[in-house]
This record gives sequence, structure tokens and C-alpha cells, in this order.
Amino acid sequence: MKTHHDRHDRRLAVLVALAALTLSLPAASPAASEPQGSISVTLTGSGRVQSSPGGIDCGSTCKASFPLGSAVRLSAVPASGFYLTAWSGGCVGGSQSCEATADEDTQVQAQFAAGSAPTPPVHALTVSYSGEGRVTSADPGVIDCGTNCWTSFSGGGHVTLNAAPASGFVFNGWEGACSGTGSCDVAVTGLRSVIAVFRRQNTHPGSNSQLTINNSSLGTGHGQGTIHISWPGGSKDCDEAEGDPCEVNNVPNGMKVTIQPRPGPDTVVNDYGGYCQGTAQLCVVVLGQDEGVTTTFQDAEGLTTSYGLNLTRSGGGSVKSVPPGIDCGGDAGCRAAFKRTITVKLTPNVASGYTFGGWSGDCSGTGSCTVSMTVSRTVSAAFRGQRDQVRVTKSGRGMGTITTEPGGIQCGDTCTYSFRRGSSVTLRATPNGRSRFRAWGGACTGTSPCSLTISAAVDVSAAFDRCAASEFSRFTASATRKAVTVRVSLADRATARVRLLRGRATLATRTFSNLSAGAKSLRVPIRRGAAGKAKVELRLKDICGRTRTLSRSVSVK
Repeated sequence: MKTHHDRHDRRLAVLVALAALTLSLPAASPAASEPQGSISVTLTGSGRVQSSPGGIDCGSTCKASFPLGSAVRLSAVPASGFYLTAWSGGCVGGSQSCEATADEDTQVQAQFAAGSAPTPPVHALTVSYSGEGRVTSADPGVIDCGTNCWTSFSGGGHVTLNAAPASGFVFNGWEGACSGTGSCDVAVTGLRSVIAVFRRQNTHPGSNSQLTINNSSLGTGHGQGTIHISWPGGSKDCDEAEGDPCEVNNVPNGMKVTIQPRPGPDTVVNDYGGYCQGTAQLCVVVLGQDEGVTTTFQDAEGLTTSYGLNLTRSGGGSVKSVPPGIDCGGDAGCRAAFKRTITVKLTPNVASGYTFGGWSGDCSGTGSCTVSMTVSRTVSAAFRGQRDQVRVTKSGRGMGTITTEPGGIQCGDTCTYSFRRGSSVTLRATPNGRSRFRAWGGACTGTSPCSLTISAAVDVSAAFDRCAASEFSRFTASATRKAVTVRVSLADRATARVRLLRGRATLATRTFSNLSAGAKSLRVPIRRGAAGKAKVELRLKDICGRTRTLSRSVSVK
């Protein structure tokens, strides 16, 4: 017959089990907010910087938070009498606006200086050829002489030229700023002239020919010039009246003859015609028969009149131009000037761990940028740091927190975070007071702090055990003349030892190994003759290595 005491014990056991279950459930975490990055601006000189979207207005507010990895456009506003010299840090370049990426701590400097922005000095490369053939640049579109025989740009970049003779001609070699018969590499740090000399295949040294010069700009004033002809053993100044040809007789065949213009003040060669073609400041021919050359002159400004190209970029890559001029990898090389009407091609070079986000300003999209220099141009290039997600999953009945260094994961609440590719991340596990950290899983192993170098998305698991002895606070016990029964609810795995004691004597004992979590009924048989009052002792040793012992009195009937 069930007594009131038995029903009370069963109700108590149910309440204990429910309390343990409630304690074993992790508390609901609030929804994680969107990860945030930040941009800080430092000013030098007089001016201000504002952001779009809003947040930064520096002067006053020079740091703001934005969604992690988002693009933020910064605009520089110089004070009266000042100009923006350059951006540096997370933005590089010299145009008025720059697109920065809100990473964990992006730093941008804006430098203002008094006065007006200087114009970069522009230098010209002029090319001519004699005979029949073609001169082209290794980078398409810079020089193609026949039709395009000069270019100009700032920055002192290099241009590589190649010569190809026409049928019936051979390449005799380079003159001017290049020599030899291979490719010609010329640094355009000033006015440079390169001449490709093609001669006829059937040229016969030992005979003579006539060279006729027609100069349509004869004179010594501005926009005018004279011509000097020379070869080994002979020379002539062509100073005939304008419109009259200058005939140079008995010029040796097979020998280099230099046609040297002598321009007036602030004057340069405009072009050649006839047996010479192009715009170089001299021409060299090898005669095999009678030939004629025409020359004209122009104002020197015609070679250096240009439009500016201002480039800005975010960190994570560089930009180069063809023709050279823009080489924006460091803090310099991001502003250049180019020959008017020329087409400039900009190409992004992406650093490891980044992607190219695209162009803005006078270019758009993510391919190469091509602009025609019919006006001054402004272009921005955006690079984005690649990010890979680290996701932490917790398991087990225990409770604890996973954190990362650098910050990002606080799990707890935030169990996923996208770290910059290539970065080093250390994960640490901290159990609460009633749990222990069992082990890592996934991309981590063992129990020590886990260090990862991020190269792709990563999954990590962290197992925590509940320390049952730490939560063990009550149990129920009942006894009959045959057995004592203990009812207890375990928060996690444990080993239990039940003893029935009377004084110092042990009437019954039993150990229950490796019990799982949950409500348990532990029965220990009793020998005959044990009736009377006794004490039931329950000792728990949990998987955390902790022990706890409780007891209560019973009557053995």
C-alpha cells in the first residue's frame, strides 16, 4: 500500500528532475547585431572631410562606425586658399573624393596645403622612321607610327618600341634615344626622340644619290626652323628661300645621313613627309636612290599641352596606366597628365587577400578602365578585403563562452564572424563555474587555445560538460526490509556511490558507474536484520572530477 510519504517522495523527485532540466537548458541569446567596422580620419592643414553615408564630419566628428566591409565615400573640402595634396592610409590619391572600406579600424589621412595644386610636368616622346616600315609600342595604342608618332605624359615612365620593316626593306637600327636593332626601351623624363632607320634591300654602297629637302616653315623665328644635313665626310645647311627645295647632291648610298632640324625659339618639329615620317626632332636616312623629305615646325607647347588624370584608390591593390604616368601603388604616382585626346587605359592589380570592387568617377564596372583625355578626368578604384566566416557551434550540457583574438566572436551572443583572409585568429574557451571545457572539434583539436590562419570559411565546435556534483543539492531515499532506493536527477554524467549506514557500520553499499544525465533510481539490496533507523549517504563524482556527498535519514521497515 502506497503511503502519503511515498507520494511526497515521488513528487519531490519530479520537481528535482524538472529543476535540473531547466538548469541544463542554455539561456536564450539576444539576436546578434550586424558586425561593425570603423573609419578614423586625421587632417593635416586646413580643410574638412565628410562621409557618405553620414557619420564623419571632420573637423568635429572624425571617427564613425559603419557595417563591416562596407564602402564609404569620403569627400575632402579644402579651406579657402588651400588644396588637397593627397589621401593616405585607407585611401590613396589626390582627387577630392575617395572610397574607403570600413574594416575593423581603417585609418585615413587627408593632407591639405596652402596655395594651388601644381600641374605635373609633361614630357613628350616623338618617333620617326625613314624608308618604309612601322614602329609600335609594346603596350598597344601608345605609339603606332605610321599614324600616331608621338605621345606625352607626366611621371617619367618607360615606353618600349618595336620596329618592323615593310616588304623590300630591312631594319638598319635605332637612332636618337635608342640604339641597336632590338627592342627600344626609353625613359620619357624629358623630350625624347627615337628614329627607326629602314633601308632598301638593294642598296649598293659606292654610288651616290640626291636628297631633296622641302621645309615649309623656313626661318629662325617662333614656329620656324632650318635644316642641317650631315654624313661622314660631308654636310650642308638648307637655308633656301621658303618654298624652294634644298637639293643635296652626291650623298653616298648605304651611309647614315642625319637630317637635323634647327628650330627657332619655343619651336619643335611638327612632322616629316616623304622618305621620313613622324615627329622626332631629327631623322636619319640611308639612301639607295634619290629621295625627298618634307619638314614643318610647330609651337613647342603643342607637344606638352595636356589634361590631368587624378586617381584615388582604397587599400589592397595598385593601379597602372598605359601610357605610363599613373603608377598608384604607394602614396605617390596617383596623379598624372596626358596628351590631349589620347586614350588612357587603367588596370587594377589586386593584392593577395583582396578583390577588386570596381571603378567610380569617369569609369565604372570591374574590368579595365579606358578614358579619352578630351577633358581632365577623375577616377576612383575600390579594393575590398576578402573575408571568410568563422562559425562556432557549442555542444554538450555544459555552458561556456568562446572568444577570439582579435575580437569578433563572443559566443555567448555572437558565434559567427567574418575575418580578413590571411589574418591570424586565436579562439579561447572559458567554461562557467559549473562546467568544464571538454574539447574542440572541426578545424580545432585538443583543449588549448586554438590558433588559425584564415584562408577559407571555417567551422569550429566546442564541447562543454556540466559538472553534476556542483549542482547536486538534494535527493530522496526510501527503505524497505529488502532494499534502499535513492532517486536523484543528474545534470550530466557521473558515478554515484550509495551507502546505508548505522553509526560506523555499513549495512549496504553499491557504486553506479558512468550514469548518464537525467532522473535516476538507484536500488541497493539490504541484508536481513537491518530494520530500524539508518542513514543513506549518496556520493557523486562527476566528469569534471568534482565530488559531493549528501545524506538523509530513513527507517528500514
